[in-house]
Amino acid sequence: MSYYQTIDGVRYERSLLEFATRLTSGRGDGRLSFKDVQALLAAAQDSKLVTPTEYRTLEYILERFKFTQKGIELLRTELLQTPFERQVNGVVRGEFGLKKLQLVIDEVEVKRQQSQFSGSVDFPLALREMINHFINGADSSTSLRDVAFLELQIDFDDMEARRPKIIALIDQGTLQLFPTNYLALIQNGTLDFKYPIFEQPIETHWAFGLRTPALADYYFIGFVNRNDWYDVYHTGYK
Repeated sequence: MSYYQTIDGVRYERSLLEFATRLTSGRGDGRLSFKDVQALLAAAQDSKLVTPTEYRTLEYILERFKFTQKGIELLRTELLQTPFERQVNGVVRGEFGLKKLQLVIDEVEVKRQQSQFSGSVDFPLALREMINHFINGADSSTSLRDVAFLELQIDFDDMEARRPKIIALIDQGTLQLFPTNYLALIQNGTLDFKYPIFEQPIETHWAFGLRTPALADYYFIGFVNRNDWYDVYHTGYK
């Protein structure tokens, strides 16, 4: 059986259409609920990137199937996102469950850096590793984990108890990708961030900044090597 299904000369993803049909056949009132749409989106994002065919299939489902109000609102919101936004949200919201985290990530800036600097580590991977390091990294005495221990008495030895607390701290805050001239912007006051004590060359590293209101006196800055995603580092400073 073909991976695709052609309807009126247009190719759609068969598995998504069949999944939507299963969700509405012989169940409830035949409408796709909020949870149904979440399941559909998860199926479309199994590779962390919604392909053009999957996107077109979701549009077809939106037009041809019945939904609850919350279900249709969720799918419409998803379809309004660009492919880049879906990638970013797949990492931030989907993988880490950071539903409230404010993101300052400019797609144009990402493309500019990818074209200007060579590297095998693409932005979604760098973003994933940076967030993971903010949660778990401890190679700096002022890592988010250690600062949370000192300032908020969060026990960093108990992984099971610590992880959700650190995620909650991050979720209150703002995460941004720094532009290539971020040091100059900090110096002239355009970028509301403290000048870092330590930095990696922007030519070789993606650079991120994180602020969270629970640790309002601290600025956290992190770097991911553009050619080695294992090479990740972050530190905090007042």
